[in-house]
Amino acid sequence: MNYENVTLCKLALASTMYDSLTPFNYSLALLNSTTGGSIDLTNPAHRIALMKWLNDWGCRHLSEDQHEVASHSILNWYQVDGASLFTNEKPLWELGDHELEIAAYAYGSLKDKTGARRVRGGRELEVTD
Repeated sequence: MNYENVTLCKLALASTMYDSLTPFNYSLALLNSTTGGSIDLTNPAHRIALMKWLNDWGCRHLSEDQHEVASHSILNWYQVDGASLFTNEKPLWELGDHELEIAAYAYGSLKDKTGARRVRGGRELEVTD
């Protein structure tokens, strides 16, 4: 495939076709509708809407019966590390090295939080990542 011949017009057409064949924009619109376009992780309804959106995008380890576990972990993470993140008023490309380090640390700690619990061989396991 010759990527040099991809024009903005071809990319727009491909994006439109992809959008018409998948439900992903619908699930994002539903998330934005539920949260008013701004997710407040201290709001339980927003956390549940976020997890439903993640399920729609293929995050199967956050099954609906585990949403309470994940919701608690997300709230705990946000209260400890997530609150240190920059506001969305600043574009990503304007972030400095120090801000990127803070974000890397915060999101690194999020991946270690329990998203679900499973029982395997009589043992309860915590699912992270």
